[in-house]
Amino acid sequence: MNRRQLNKKRMYFAVNGTLKDNSVIVDAKVKLKEYHQKLQSKLTELDKAEVIINKAAAGVTKTKNDLKLELIKTFLPLKAVLNSYGTEKKRNDILALVKISESDLKKMNDTQLTGRISSVLVAAKEVLTELADYEIDADVITGIQSASDLFSGAIDKMGGGESQESSARDEVDKLFDEIDEILNEHLDSFVEMLREKEPNFYNAYYSARVIKDLGGSHGVEEGNKTVETTTDNK
Repeated sequence: MNRRQLNKKRMYFAVNGTLKDNSVIVDAKVKLKEYHQKLQSKLTELDKAEVIINKAAAGVTKTKNDLKLELIKTFLPLKAVLNSYGTEKKRNDILALVKISESDLKKMNDTQLTGRISSVLVAAKEVLTELADYEIDADVITGIQSASDLFSGAIDKMGGGESQESSARDEVDKLFDEIDEILNEHLDSFVEMLREKEPNFYNAYYSARVIKDLGGSHGVEEGNKTVETTTDNK
């Protein structure tokens, strides 16, 4: 949810709070009550959509990061052995693959990491017989490959997570449009009719009906009209 949407959402809930605080007046007007209920329903849907966005973004990232750390942890013993083996056998090709710190492995992007580990596994398989003295066997190679496959699978699943997040964002945009229509086309009109009879309620409603930009500028929006004001420090 961008800053503009957050500011609008605060306004929506402020309006809802004002209508609830004046329930005696609101509930006495059939249409005013009806559209207040519709507003509350849309606000509930908006909160749910926001939760989906946050979970989709955080959940997928956490799973992928956990699997990345597990892959590196599983890979480090082989890296250490190949460093020793490469030094002893003067295998500069192998040393070039494993001369990298754990910190640098963590900094690699997904493609770089899986690519580097894949190259190391190929090199290790070529000298697997000689690595027996270092307690490296086919099971160790398989374990690293499995960890790499799990990590790659998490990368692929991010597409699904991003799709879910994108769908929820589309739903949020739709809900903003629907709430704006409830306010602009209905609630504003019903409250306007009470200007003379219920001036305190009228004033409270329109005080809440202001979008306040809590960032570096201050915006006021009533209906579809927006007035932006900025302050300069002199």
